[in-house]
Amino acid sequence: MNHHFSFVLFMCCGWSLSHAADTKTYAVGGNADGEPCVFPFIYNSKWYMDCTGDGTSDGRLWCSTTADYNMNKKWGYCQQKVIYAVGGNANGQPCVFPFKYKSKSYWGCTGDDSSEGRLWCSTTGDYNKDKKWGYCPQKLTYAVGGNANGQPCVFPFKYSSKVYWGCTGDGSSGGRLWCSTTADYNKDKTWGYYTPNLIYAVGGSANGQLCVFPFIYKSKWYSDCTGVGTSDGRLWCATTGDYNKDNKWGYCPQELNDAHNAEQTTTTEMPSGAQKTFIVVFMENYFPESASTFQLHLVAYSEAAKIDVTIENSKFHQTVYVGSNNSTMLSLSNQYMATGNGLATGKVVTVKSDVDISVFGFNIVDLTADASSILPVEDLGTEYFIFTPGSGYKKQFAVATGVNRIEWVNVTVSGSLTYNGKSYSTGDTFSFSLAPHQVIQFQSSTDLTGTRIVASAPVAVFTGHVCYAGPDTKCDVLFQQLYPVRDWGKSFIVVPLANHTKDIIDIMAAYADTTVKVNQKEYTLQPGSHIHLTVDKSILLNSSKPVWVSYLSQDKNDPFLTTVLPLQMTSQHYKFVTDSFFDNYIMIVSQASSPAEFFLDQKPLSQYSFFTKEMNGFRIWEVSLGKVHGVHEIFHKSLPFNVYVYGFEASVSYGYTTSGLQPKNPGAQGTTVNQEEENARRWFENAG
Repeated sequence: MNHHFSFVLFMCCGWSLSHAADTKTYAVGGNADGEPCVFPFIYNSKWYMDCTGDGTSDGRLWCSTTADYNMNKKWGYCQQKVIYAVGGNANGQPCVFPFKYKSKSYWGCTGDDSSEGRLWCSTTGDYNKDKKWGYCPQKLTYAVGGNANGQPCVFPFKYSSKVYWGCTGDGSSGGRLWCSTTADYNKDKTWGYYTPNLIYAVGGSANGQLCVFPFIYKSKWYSDCTGVGTSDGRLWCATTGDYNKDNKWGYCPQELNDAHNAEQTTTTEMPSGAQKTFIVVFMENYFPESASTFQLHLVAYSEAAKIDVTIENSKFHQTVYVGSNNSTMLSLSNQYMATGNGLATGKVVTVKSDVDISVFGFNIVDLTADASSILPVEDLGTEYFIFTPGSGYKKQFAVATGVNRIEWVNVTVSGSLTYNGKSYSTGDTFSFSLAPHQVIQFQSSTDLTGTRIVASAPVAVFTGHVCYAGPDTKCDVLFQQLYPVRDWGKSFIVVPLANHTKDIIDIMAAYADTTVKVNQKEYTLQPGSHIHLTVDKSILLNSSKPVWVSYLSQDKNDPFLTTVLPLQMTSQHYKFVTDSFFDNYIMIVSQASSPAEFFLDQKPLSQYSFFTKEMNGFRIWEVSLGKVHGVHEIFHKSLPFNVYVYGFEASVSYGYTTSGLQPKNPGAQGTTVNQEEENARRWFENAG
């Protein structure tokens, strides 16, 4: 083993330095002096989650300041962090880097000549002369996925003919870091992927305890520290999987709060496709006076559901019962469609269930259709940016509320809008309020993309086009519910659906000076500005701040609109619906290595017709389902993934994404997983 390998990896994984959270690392020297390091980044064929000594003659740690070093060649040495020695003969003294030991210079802690492989450092520049040393602080890293999910990594471990003192990307097709959970991988073959640094709570009712992610607080799941519920926005975490039950919590370390405030980041909340309450609006379709219908697909999970569907200020109310692992469909006539500009009552559909369900909406008229998964009210937000594709009348968006009165909604216009008989142009602002169960719809012949919506309380926002025509297609309705800004992301993989070459994406920014890297090009965006790109090949997209990415299918078949999900918005378990009028497909984006690891409708994915692609360690499977109707379920035993659902017919199409299910019982080992995952896991094990 060469001398720098041992201390490159301790920062990434394994016996890692025991600081509660990493602050931003800056490059020093190189050709990007002073720029922040970007993690992960790709160098040669590997992804790096932290600074590395690979490729340097002396092992000095460096980083890339873009996500793709191979393409951009921007780099610098990593700014040294202060590490305090523990034990040895220099307990409490700061480590000094580089230090000389025997004939080598070390730029980080090393396990060389440590009988148990424990990392150590010198506290002077020359150990040979001064013999001052101590151990580097350590903590456990736990494996995720693989065949040893939740087990602690063991260091050092033997793999092939090498000994590893930390996580490695060797042998991983995508370069993703992994570890062995025994000392000899060659013999035991137990392993899992690297997990990020653990975070310890400070103060609160669980001072010094480990944060547990995800955790549930009120009705939301959180995959990171959050400021929700604190008077000053200070970040905190739960130290069990269920704060509501256990009330165990503490603040997240101050450096996380500082970074949060400095970068204006929003809380990272994991949307869940399954909850109890939803609101949805039937937006205007082509020929509103025709037999347009809005189909609500209601999907139950392991528990049978009693579901009330109501349109307040109208005569519509139905109660339906859906059996476990089943679905039903309700059709709403065009009398409940929101048409034209302005406020409306009797148009907001409220869905309430006694157990968690998912809801999908299909906006349909003869030879024109589109679909969207419907967000639960728990996942609604207060800030949105509008995207309205294409030219011509009528581009449209709608803002709706359920039981709550919305005191004010501020609109900052991009394009031109009319409200209360007054015209507004780009840069103008106006406000309105919404009574309970009220919706306001705006339509325009101008592009409304970049219009900003900020509300006093969470609202539902829908967008689309009455009838959009692609370059070689007839027009089709476009319909999509928008995600709030807080759920936007920084990393995306975009793959042309159905081998299309004329589809487009739009990348929207919410924050100032957002840097977006798209394959070999770099863009800088301001709030509300966007990039319009043709998707004729697979795209790797990384941004410095959260962005939103829309996908407009407009090649060969009639158009549909959907959202590209960020790579962090993933789940191991999804339910979705298809319509037998269409040839239906799903696309899966995952780091799984084999289709046999997925189960679709209780069968291994390998038993279906599909084609596959690979990009930067991710695999993409496009699976043909055929003309099938009803609810479907897809599951992976250990790894999360994204899924896209779409269908085509001669002159009509639809497409949507869904948030999937989040685990019901996160936290300590030994707890019972939710019944949906238990069922799917049993299918997997029986088939295996």
